[in-house]
Amino acid sequence: SHPEDLEGEVKGPARALADRGASLRSALAGLRRDPSDAEAMAIAGLLTATGEKLVDAAVALRPDAGWPRAIRALRRWKPEAFESLWKPGAGVPRFDPAVLADLDAAVEREPSPWILALRATVLEKMGAMPRALADLERAVAAAPRSPALQAQHAHALFFYKRYPDAAAAYSRALALAPAPRVAPGVSRGP
Repeated sequence: SHPEDLEGEVKGPARALADRGASLRSALAGLRRDPSDAEAMAIAGLLTATGEKLVDAAVALRPDAGWPRAIRALRRWKPEAFESLWKPGAGVPRFDPAVLADLDAAVEREPSPWILALRATVLEKMGAMPRALADLERAVAAAPRSPALQAQHAHALFFYKRYPDAAAAYSRALALAPAPRVAPGVSRGP
């Protein structure tokens, strides 16, 4: 399996963090089927308090793969710190240069849209906006149908005061986003 689906929508660690229980059950089931499944090992390592050894084992098992290194970069921060990556205005707490080194190695091995977007997020938090914007442009080019990547790219363009480009990227994100679901019997408004 792979952290992105055919439409290029980000899944990986962000999805795992959103639904920890189901993701951990799925990763553990994968490890029961195949104890050498590096992807399941890394996801389980991301979601467990003592998972650092699992993530290191996944990197050792697949030194050619990029995403286990990206997950190791997330593990280098405290859990509350890597969850803050997706909160606007949150800085990079206790930045460890090894985090960016792991993400650089991950992109070199596997420049997937998810890994590029993750490195862009870290670079943004560090204030390295030109590199972050370049990564986001590569990510959007690789997965143009991802509303999440379009929105992240729009935020970066807005930061650079490239307002017409940002507005176009926000429009693409909205056009790609699924329609909101309304529960049966709930009014949509006036």
